[in-house]
Amino acid sequence: MSEPAGPRRGRGTMAGRVALLTTAVAAVAVLIAGAVSYGFVRDAAEGEARKSLARQADVVAEGGGVRDGGRLAAGRLLRTLDRQGIVVVRIGRTGEVRATDPAAAAASRRYAGSLRGGDDVSAATTVDGETYLVEGRPLPSGGAVLLVQRRDDSRALGRQLVGRTVLALIIGLAVAALAGWWLARRLSRPLHRTATAAHALAGGARQVRVPEDGPAEVADVAASLNALAAALELSEGRQRAFLLSVSHELRTPLTAVKGYAESLADGVTSGEEVRGVGGTMLAEADRLDRLVSDLLDLARLGAQDFRIDVAEIDLAPPAEAAAMHIEPES
Repeated sequence: MSEPAGPRRGRGTMAGRVALLTTAVAAVAVLIAGAVSYGFVRDAAEGEARKSLARQADVVAEGGGVRDGGRLAAGRLLRTLDRQGIVVVRIGRTGEVRATDPAAAAASRRYAGSLRGGDDVSAATTVDGETYLVEGRPLPSGGAVLLVQRRDDSRALGRQLVGRTVLALIIGLAVAALAGWWLARRLSRPLHRTATAAHALAGGARQVRVPEDGPAEVADVAASLNALAAALELSEGRQRAFLLSVSHELRTPLTAVKGYAESLADGVTSGEEVRGVGGTMLAEADRLDRLVSDLLDLARLGAQDFRIDVAEIDLAPPAEAAAMHIEPES
């Protein structure tokens, strides 16, 4: 009894394995891409934060955030800077530092000399274990203005970019998994059809044919299965024809033996005719024996001990026997 079509127990399907493999490859690629891009995104975000802080310092120094008497305008720019965690520090003409945040004031004092000398300041400094980005610009009226921002606050953009990058990688992984599943199903479908056809062929069906599509290897398997089905169909057709021929050959001597036996049983043949009838029946029995021997030899045809005996045969007796069978009765 043939096994039913379908995956064997304890074994995964080809589609499942291909989908799992593609998902694993995509996951590894996502992890590598995430690990490599994290540093780049973080550095790029910090660089962009420095540039943004420098541009804002230029705007403040040019008058966008400072006016009469050096007082800071409590306007839109100040509120924007405050939301970003940026502290504006004012250094007067005599070097006094005006800031509401002690850490920002401490960071600014380190660059007061450079700013009073007319130099721009763009640096990172550490105060009480905390790193600050500092952008300072001298003012035309004397003194200077500095923008101070904690590095962690400046990395907020970087964290947003990293989050978006991670989201994009996750979406890419999901798309890769779906694509792998679809590809696996597409690749395994021809093999599944071929396996189903093979089980039908094992069950006795001989008209089974499989479309020879899909990858080259799968198409070769389908072509081989189709060739096997055609060969089995041809072989079984020859076998049926052979059995019909054998049955006919066996029926001929059996008919003769049966006819003569009935004539003897009914008393139709008697006297001198009995000897001839007995000889004919013996000859037909010998013929049956030869046919059976030939069938046995044919069954052993593929064996290594099959033997062929070559001998001369006188065709006259078989011809006379055949003529006697077809001779019309008087």
